[in-house]
Amino acid sequence: ASADVLIAYYTMTGTTQSLAQIVARGAGDVEGVNVSLKPIEAVTMDDLREAEGVILGSPTYYANMAGPMKTFIDSIGLEHDSVFMGGKIGGAFATGGGSGGGKEHVIVSLLLAMINTGMMVAGPAYGDGANCFALPGAAATDPGTPDEFTETEVEDARRLGRRIGEIALTLAD
Repeated sequence: ASADVLIAYYTMTGTTQSLAQIVARGAGDVEGVNVSLKPIEAVTMDDLREAEGVILGSPTYYANMAGPMKTFIDSIGLEHDSVFMGGKIGGAFATGGGSGGGKEHVIVSLLLAMINTGMMVAGPAYGDGANCFALPGAAATDPGTPDEFTETEVEDARRLGRRIGEIALTLAD
């Protein structure tokens, strides 16, 4: 069996794209999962239609998702209304400039948007490694250079990708 996982992100400085690449590696670690990594402006209706799993990523601006991500989400219901998102599994990640600043709010907002399109969302995987987390997604603070995420941030992002990949594969089966 195989499953398609779409990782769609918005980035301005490259930090969210760098985290998206780590999430993609995690999803790609699952045998049978085909990963498509795209900036939101390149996502098509077919990408949404064909994916069993969708992971959205956004930077945090003033404690909220970036405007272009919100516009993309709105387009799923307004422009892409021929795409039924029900039965798909979703996950989310966020980046931000500080240790707080609303990254958790961005993740929850992305997950709520997915629920409102009929999708299911994955909660955290407890007991999966030493740095277990309770947030149903991955968050990273902008380190100034994208290759300097902490070990925990990298592992959380990979774990998110793996979890969505595993669930998408189960759904495709």
